[in-house]
Amino acid sequence: MKYIRGITLGDIILGVIGVAVLALILLSTGITSTLNKIYVGAVWVAFVVCMYIRVADGQALYTTLFLLIKFFAYRKHYSKHNKRKTVPVSTLIPYVNIRDGFIDYENYYAAAIEIRPIEFWLLNEEKQEAVIHTVANALKLVTSTQSVTITKTAMPMAMDEYIYAEDRKYDEVLERVTDGEMTKEEAEARSYIFEARLAKLRDFQNTNKIYKDHFFIVVYDTDRESLSITAESMINTLMRGMVPLYATRLRDTELAIFLKSNYGQEFNQEELALIPMKEYTKWTMPDTVDFKAGRTVVDGEEFRNFTVTDYPLNVANAWAYPFFSLSNSKVIMNLRPVANDRAERQLDRAVSELEGRLSGIFKSSKKVEIQTQLQTLRELISDIKIGNEYLFNVNMHIMASESVKKEVRGMLKQYGFKYSELFGRQVEGFVSSNISRIDKNTQYERGIQTSTLAASFPFVANTLQDPGGFFLGWNSYPVFVDFFQRNNERVNSNMIIIGKSGSGKSYATKVLLSNLAADNARIFIVDPEDEYTVLAKNLHGKSIDVGSSAQGILNPFHVMTSLDADEGGSGDSFLQYLQFLEEFFRIIFEGMSPDAFETLNMMVTEVYKRKNITPKTDLSKLKPEDFPIFDDLYALVEEKLNAATDDYQHRNLQIIQNYVQKFASGGRNSNLWNGPTSIETKENFVLSFK
Repeated sequence: MKYIRGITLGDIILGVIGVAVLALILLSTGITSTLNKIYVGAVWVAFVVCMYIRVADGQALYTTLFLLIKFFAYRKHYSKHNKRKTVPVSTLIPYVNIRDGFIDYENYYAAAIEIRPIEFWLLNEEKQEAVIHTVANALKLVTSTQSVTITKTAMPMAMDEYIYAEDRKYDEVLERVTDGEMTKEEAEARSYIFEARLAKLRDFQNTNKIYKDHFFIVVYDTDRESLSITAESMINTLMRGMVPLYATRLRDTELAIFLKSNYGQEFNQEELALIPMKEYTKWTMPDTVDFKAGRTVVDGEEFRNFTVTDYPLNVANAWAYPFFSLSNSKVIMNLRPVANDRAERQLDRAVSELEGRLSGIFKSSKKVEIQTQLQTLRELISDIKIGNEYLFNVNMHIMASESVKKEVRGMLKQYGFKYSELFGRQVEGFVSSNISRIDKNTQYERGIQTSTLAASFPFVANTLQDPGGFFLGWNSYPVFVDFFQRNNERVNSNMIIIGKSGSGKSYATKVLLSNLAADNARIFIVDPEDEYTVLAKNLHGKSIDVGSSAQGILNPFHVMTSLDADEGGSGDSFLQYLQFLEEFFRIIFEGMSPDAFETLNMMVTEVYKRKNITPKTDLSKLKPEDFPIFDDLYALVEEKLNAATDDYQHRNLQIIQNYVQKFASGGRNSNLWNGPTSIETKENFVLSFK
């Protein structure tokens, strides 16, 4: 309890005791000399004044001394292996079993949901608000008998999935050789790419381990059925938002790995395959835990426990992300829903208190601050009444490695949070940061409404790790990309590479193309600068000189099905190809008058119709010989020219004839462009150059 200017009830009690003892000294008959009474009284007053000096966590010295005495009364050494002078570490760990997808605490249960983080900062303001609204809706599903923990832990990044994907891709390449769709030389060229990628993955797994942040929502309840309903409802709500959050329920093995990660990063999850399930609980616990006045030592690594004691009045979106993004740290947010009637009573008392304080304040700045708080509280009462908001009692704990303690302090101060380092209370800090309902520091709880709590949105990361993707490089983590993945945000595979001269654009492009070739993508390159000939040769691809007809003919009238149609889309390949031909003619018939060009476009449609090709034709059943060629177009032009009855039409057809005859039989461009398409590209890597 705090009174005027931060004076607490403890300060008042100590002051009363100090005055009483001073009076006893001055009135004592045991000290005969008045001068001696003054000396003893002065020493006592000095002692009492010293007790008010602020030391650890800004607490008075008398509080710190009390905590130290209390700390020395605690057991400080815990072990999993029944060592001498230690207490079983299980006495610190509240859960007793893992089974059927639940963490069992004897008196209640927990279900854990993993949230896949997103690139929150790439979303515009509307989408940020939408995803925050989705999280708020998920939190509103928590009933008054339940409670929640939001947490982040770091785990060694498992590469097994990517190693398996590489093996599978290489098997597919070998299958294509067996089926005659690829030569042995092409497969061998790609094998070197697979070897390099596998070597990098095994290095990540065995030598240079990577620790990746994982985010979880844990829900607690005494009833397992009710708990399951809430957990599944939260998952559905998160995944069906305007910006979906991928969420999945953890099962037994995953729960064990999650609990183990709460006590350190250095563990081998493959050990679980070698032990029976009944041993999972013991496996998750740390080997040793030792407590010091200001630190906690878990398996030999020192940690600092921080608890947030006060929050700023105004926060931005994702206000908890800076803490959850800290490396070598675990963050715990314990949330307890407050029943609406109780929340209303608490808010009513807060409003009454602020109104009372407002009447006795004369500073304008302080009045504005209190008036702002009053307005916010009244709006919150209204929102709770109509069901738009719920109130949660929130406690936030950070268990950080000793190596990042300064970074944690700086981060908390930078964003306006006050904190306690729990001097003499490390046991309470450790227990409170467990995955459980137990929180030993409830004196620091703050009531926070659903919308503000959801706006904490810690599920932020710049990871790009597509299942089945290939290793491309680094941001905060290794980047694995599948350029053909489709979802709400990635609706096509278009890309552009931008950089100043000499920055590595060409090299990056060749790396991408090599990896895509290994993944069995068909690649066609238009290479006017002749930069990719060596790459095509190394991959045993095909190089086509489009300046000569030595390797065959390219028929511009041969309709190619669109990428959209190949992927099962609704695009009309024939009409799309007519648009392509229009742009093609603009280039090769440069300078043609607009009127003649429009006439040409109508004649192109007619020449297809004479070959019985319309938008309804099944193009997949046509052979190269079934499509029109330039000779067919030239013949139609001559026919129209002979039948022309007016000068305007005659003039347009003559212009078209002059252009088209260069590509028809006898024209200088006929060898490459006039005739059925005869260039074959069975290879998966095709290069065209001039």
